[in-house]
Amino acid sequence: MKKYMVLFVVITFLCACVGQEKFTLTDITFCANEPADRSYDQKLDPTYHQKETVWIYLEAFRFDYREEDQSYVALFDTIFEVYNEKGNCIHQGIQQMEIPSKSKPVYVWFTFFIESGHLEEGIYTVRITVTDTFSDQTTTAEGTFYIVK
Repeated sequence: MKKYMVLFVVITFLCACVGQEKFTLTDITFCANEPADRSYDQKLDPTYHQKETVWIYLEAFRFDYREEDQSYVALFDTIFEVYNEKGNCIHQGIQQMEIPSKSKPVYVWFTFFIESGHLEEGIYTVRITVTDTFSDQTTTAEGTFYIVK
């Protein structure tokens, strides 16, 4: 019986992984200070005081890349949007990011920040849309943070 249970678990695990080749972003992580590659101080309660910097970290997986001169490069188009609690877009930034690597990249990390001095007290939603330029796949991550006086 135990042998069949292990076999069932292995088959279930393999089936769960099939078809997961789609470009993916992690959830947005709000940070207390500037994040680095898989090194950050997560703010479990994403509440910031006015004039405090809102730091954001996320990672991308399963993207295409190109090999160039014994190194690799991934290319992304990003759209960074901030919405107020009424659903109005109060900030939008668009940027192309070229990320080089000496080895085949498994993931890339992104960091964004918001200077909150101009934000009123309230609830805000961040929407980050990333397009893997080489595969033309797009995915979006959203997160909510709070500004207090």
